[in-house]
Amino acid sequence: MEQRYNRFKRAVNQSLLLRGSNDFNDQGEYVEFIRKLFKQLNIGRKEKFMEEVKILRV
Repeated sequence: MEQRYNRFKRAVNQSLLLRGSNDFNDQGEYVEFIRKLFKQLNIGRKEKFMEEVKILRV
């Protein structure tokens, strides 16, 4: 769990560097930034999860 959190923090820092700023207009903008990051990080995991769900349902 701790390792996953460290990877997430690193991904946030890298995304902020690519964005060019740590400043957000409001909390909603920051939440949307984090949602997009989670979606990007989880896209590969979703495919693997769906494969496992198919196997488990059989």
